Amino acid sequence: MLSYLHKDKLIQECSKETTYKKLLCNIQKRNIPSVIIRIKEDGYPVSKEQRIIVSEFFDNKFKKIDIVNSIEELINYLKDETVTKQINTEYIQKVKEKFEFYTDKNENISVSLAYYEYMLFLLNVNKNSQNVNKRYVQTEMIYIQKVWQDLVYEKQCKNMHHFSYQQKIETEKLEKFSEVSLLNPVFFANTCIPCTEKKILDIMINTSENPLSHLFHGITLSPIFPTEKNKIIYERHDIDKMLLQYIDDLKSRKGYKLLNQFDSEEYVASIHESYKINTQEAILLFIKEEDLYNVVKKESKIELLPYSNNVSLALLTQLFPVLEVKIRELVTLFGIFPFKKNIDEFMQYNDPSSLLRELLKIIYDEQHSFENIPDLLYIYNIMYNGNSCNIRNECIHGRDYLYGERLRFAFRATLFSIYMVEFRIRTIKENISDIIEITD
Repeated sequence: MLSYLHKDKLIQECSKETTYKKLLCNIQKRNIPSVIIRIKEDGYPVSKEQRIIVSEFFDNKFKKIDIVNSIEELINYLKDETVTKQINTEYIQKVKEKFEFYTDKNENISVSLAYYEYMLFLLNVNKNSQNVNKRYVQTEMIYIQKVWQDLVYEKQCKNMHHFSYQQKIETEKLEKFSEVSLLNPVFFANTCIPCTEKKILDIMINTSENPLSHLFHGITLSPIFPTEKNKIIYERHDIDKMLLQYIDDLKSRKGYKLLNQFDSEEYVASIHESYKINTQEAILLFIKEEDLYNVVKKESKIELLPYSNNVSLALLTQLFPVLEVKIRELVTLFGIFPFKKNIDEFMQYNDPSSLLRELLKIIYDEQHSFENIPDLLYIYNIMYNGNSCNIRNECIHGRDYLYGERLRFAFRATLFSIYMVEFRIRTIKENISDIIEITD
């Protein structure tokens, strides 16, 4: 209670009370740095001596770079966020020198981790320290990203162990899978996106039976920069919050089936990994790309380029506005206004991810699951969710899906997204037509 009063600067009324003065005297006797830091964070005033203790503590922390003698010690140094509180530009330069020395000297996978931790370190310095030249820090951030992209990424990929698995699938089975997917894209969505309680529970059981792969989070190498593997962001991701809620409920009802108990966030990460793997496999199995393109081209009100087996970026990006137009048409059938509900943005179209989120939330609130809408969940996750494939945004902003097999994957996945929306629109209109005829 008192800490909140201090933070809100409402303590003046009781600051002259004897009991309060005794409390402050007691607080200001503390001399353990971590305790003093916590006292300051809670808003209590600290003594001059305590400020000196904390200042010396932070100084000693960032000066430990002088005794770092290996890349492992460097990584541990970079992980310590207290280092970033008072570090100055002189010591930032020392950290840079140590980083360059040990990353140039080593070629093993620890280099990727060092790059990841160094970027986090610089971000925290930029946020926390008032003793550095922020422009210097940001210039260093730009530099190491460029070095990673141009020089280090390919070297690190060559150091990775490659695991391969081959399986022969008869052409007849590929034809059948492709034909059924063309006939009913919801079947394809079901292949990619586990929506039923049984499928989700199966993923949770598998996760609980293989704990080591989830207790230690690895690093994902990308051309832009290394990132933490399977990290799920919940801020501004309402659908994943609902999935988390669904997992919490499923754990409360069926948790006895799980060999090891994890936080629900771990299961959400496993489900997203399943989304990605399943979709990649389904895209590979689908062999009627030209037929799918022609179906989409025929239904599109926007003129599309002729099909080419040599998939180009133009062939993919022309599909994004087609998908957005279809999404707006779909949500209006559910009574969702496709424009922004803000007078300052009068009659500006809302973005497709927001429209899909609103539609998914309406359906989830009614049904308490995503079981009947694998196609909508597919479109949201594969095209727009930053926790999943996020094809549209990653491609438009030049981060991924720009060439090679990644481009072809995005092309097919986007075609299916358009086809799924069109298929659902047609199904809804046919059902409404049937209802009208019966009423008449």
